[in-house]
Amino acid sequence: MYHVIGADQREYGPVSVEEVRLWVGQGRLNPRSLARVDQTVGWRPLSDFPEFAQALAQAVPPAYSAPVMGRPPADNNLALASLILGCVSLVCCPFPLVPIIGLVLGVVALGQAKSHPAKGGRGLAIAGIAVSIAAIVLFGMLTAFGAFRHVLEKIFK
Repeated sequence: MYHVIGADQREYGPVSVEEVRLWVGQGRLNPRSLARVDQTVGWRPLSDFPEFAQALAQAVPPAYSAPVMGRPPADNNLALASLILGCVSLVCCPFPLVPIIGLVLGVVALGQAKSHPAKGGRGLAIAGIAVSIAAIVLFGMLTAFGAFRHVLEKIFK
């Protein structure tokens, strides 16, 4: 009698030699499946047991279905352009037109992503909108503080 570890990592047994051979034939056990003889300690691969060599050699491997891969979403270039313009304007462009263009492109790309989900780019569009808004806010703050500084300089001179 044998004890085996199934694919679900549960122990089965005691089972007879014929039942183990049947399970091998059904693809429920394979050469790497662990087994031990009744009243022994220690698990060994089923391939170590000579009494199962013929059953393992004749066993048909289980048929696994190939994963169904969907078509990857198409690129949404407007969303990517929105993110790039937002990042560029946030880092090195003190001109407010660039993040405004990035914001407009992001909104258009988000609309495209909502109306045509296969087009993709929703995440890029949202990121482009957020970064463009941050750049616009930063530009506005810098402008306001600059103007405020200018007014303070005129007052205290």
